[in-house]
Amino acid sequence: MRKIALLAALAAISLTAFQATADDAPAKSEKDKPAQEAPAKGSDQAKDAPKQDPSGPLPRLVIESTEHQFGEVPAGTALEYSFEIKNTGDADLQILKVKPACGCTTSEFDTTIASGATGHITLAVKHTTNYKGPVAKSARVDTNDPLHPIMNLVLRATFPKPETDAKADPAEKTAPKAKDKPKEDAGSGR
Repeated sequence: MRKIALLAALAAISLTAFQATADDAPAKSEKDKPAQEAPAKGSDQAKDAPKQDPSGPLPRLVIESTEHQFGEVPAGTALEYSFEIKNTGDADLQILKVKPACGCTTSEFDTTIASGATGHITLAVKHTTNYKGPVAKSARVDTNDPLHPIMNLVLRATFPKPETDAKADPAEKTAPKAKDKPKEDAGSGR
């Protein structure tokens, strides 16, 4: 019973001290509040990140095309393309993340592109031996450009499909060998 009374007294003293501190503190205006911390790189909260001040200097991402077409290439040909990124804004352009859609695609990129400068994002697919028909490989790019916070880059190629028997020359087909002929039914009595 003594322990309960002691705990109740401590709780009452703590609550009183907390209220006195809160009442004595001056009210903070919006300007006095600490700035909201930006989410960590790779965070799903990037879309909820504080917006850049539109009146201040901003980066501006310019890219000629977000897709590169290799056309028809032989199986086993490595695909690699470097997308040129220009920053026409007044602030540094940050490439925050480049995330390929699958493990077969790799990326290398410039993380900071100064105002007026050009940088690159390179996507590569090294092993294409088993690819057949049209193939598209993509990567998501996250930036600090408020007009292009997210964009997708795509590599496209067409790999020849192997010829099927239907397309093979009929003259190349041979007649079945004697051992390949079906056996007669054993119950026919002959």
